[in-house]
Amino acid sequence: MSDENIIDVDQNETDTCEEITDTNTISGEDKSENISTNEAAGTTEDIDADYSIDEEPGESSENTSCSEANEATTVSGATASQVAETAGSKRWNEYTSSTDLDDTDELMILDTSAKANKRTLLSKLADYVLGKLADKVFAKLETQNQTVIGALNELNSKASHNIPRLVPKDITSYYNDGSLWKRLNGTGGYTLYQDIYVGDYFKMSRPISAKTQNSDYQLTGSQYVTIASIGGLAHNGDNLDLTPNHLVMVPGQGFGGTQHFGRSRMNPSNTTVGGYKGSEMNTTVLGAVATAGSTTADATINQQLYAEFGAHLKKTRELVTNKINANGGSSNGWEWVDAQAILMSEVELYGSTVWSSSGFDTGNANHQFELFANSKSAINNRSAWYWMKDVASASEFCDCNNNGRADCDVASGVGRYVRPRFVIVA
Repeated sequence: MSDENIIDVDQNETDTCEEITDTNTISGEDKSENISTNEAAGTTEDIDADYSIDEEPGESSENTSCSEANEATTVSGATASQVAETAGSKRWNEYTSSTDLDDTDELMILDTSAKANKRTLLSKLADYVLGKLADKVFAKLETQNQTVIGALNELNSKASHNIPRLVPKDITSYYNDGSLWKRLNGTGGYTLYQDIYVGDYFKMSRPISAKTQNSDYQLTGSQYVTIASIGGLAHNGDNLDLTPNHLVMVPGQGFGGTQHFGRSRMNPSNTTVGGYKGSEMNTTVLGAVATAGSTTADATINQQLYAEFGAHLKKTRELVTNKINANGGSSNGWEWVDAQAILMSEVELYGSTVWSSSGFDTGNANHQFELFANSKSAINNRSAWYWMKDVASASEFCDCNNNGRADCDVASGVGRYVRPRFVIVA
């Protein structure tokens, strides 16, 4: 073989090696860049472990033959491919899907404070989400507790505690020791509404009795009051937002007992002019909103209630009738008023209107209290024939008859009973 040929062969070999070197250089550039990327992601160690090239003892990498270079190129090429794949060169839809997730499965997140991609476990993500549900406050929630879990617990608690026990419980001890208020708010070591249910009742320090205009009909009212609803007037009112944690109370002892605060008439004569707002029952018997208590013989029911409950007696805003249509005898006007004790509407008692003359009678009293939805005897156990606030005609107001029927009677009926509802809060 001539020197020229030898030179050609060497040249070819050199060219081939240069091509390999060029290729390797390109791969090396890619590899270098990708290794830098993977170093940031913490994967270089895995790549080196799987794809490192071991040298034989005594050999130098500078003496690697072209065949060895080719082999190295193949390995280097695999390394570059693996690096590229690890660095995320695949399109998202090219990855296989995992349908059976496990707490130990991982996902990639961007740590914004460290400005680096990091791995995390699904179990860590689950703990983070649950923590947010438990602690993050959402202002748009209309519950007192504005975290998601707290709101759900509050709503569930309220729903279940608005179902009476089979036998209502005397909770006078809670009232006397002051824990009633803590249970109502879920404070002081008590859970929300702990051992308080609709239908439960307690004994006040004295009976509440309406002053009647005819002494022959003067009667001592109930000393017991019963929970008719927990939160049943939530967010009621035009300019006063009643918080959910309140108790709507009525005279009675669970499903029975004395279901009234004495007797009185609606008006001195048989008229409903002025609606409920203008009635003697509202202005004189129940009386104006009390800011001080009284137990004198002529005290209004509101004054007597304030003497018993003080600041726990809550003022509410009520939409009541203020005029009637003289020709048809139906109510045809209303207005918002401040109230404490107020007569119930037919809807609050029966769940619908019966003798009520118009929609003005119902106003905002449009929710049947849970006590009455679950117990017919709680509506009337034959102990009282009591008034309601709804106008029935030009001369009559609605009432609940003691024989169990919905009824109405002339406004001057002095022998009818007074069974208002009122609200107490912690």
